[in-house]
Amino acid sequence: RPTPAISRYRALPTTPAAQFDLALQIRDEQTAAEVERVIRRAAGELLESVVLFDLYAGQGVEPGHRSLAWRLTLRHPDRTLSSKDIDARRAQILRALEAELGVRQRST
Repeated sequence: RPTPAISRYRALPTTPAAQFDLALQIRDEQTAAEVERVIRRAAGELLESVVLFDLYAGQGVEPGHRSLAWRLTLRHPDRTLSSKDIDARRAQILRALEAELGVRQRST
């Protein structure tokens, strides 16, 4: 007889999520997984999800690079995040990406 699957449940969140997108210009030889690892580490405990949703190469992107875009969802378990909280976390992520991988936010 097959063993029944065990379902894991989490309580529904009581605070709203905050989402923002990051379009990053990365070198062609870098992988999305490398970049995502840094995003996850730098975003910390507030990161609920990170989803890669776009790839672009062409006008506005340096030769030898491509643009990848991620949608990040942040949530604090006890309070609503302020725009200051979100901006600080975005800056923290961008600093880590620049320092560790030389990845910059795409400006165009």
